[in-house]
Amino acid sequence: MKIISNAKETTQTINFESKLNDRVLPYTLILPEKYDQSDRAYPVLYLLHGLHGSHENWTSLT
Repeated sequence: MKIISNAKETTQTINFESKLNDRVLPYTLILPEKYDQSDRAYPVLYLLHGLHGSHENWTSLT
């Protein structure tokens, strides 16, 4: 996989409404530049924060 350090991405915060525990759980979605204009298939990477972290850790601390 090629990594480009100056790539422009789209970052969105989305809320997932959990019916199991009756909570709203936010998560961050990061899409590559021009994702919505492409038919290309992209790999998926799921990043999980630690015990006292939040969904914002990966974008704010890296």
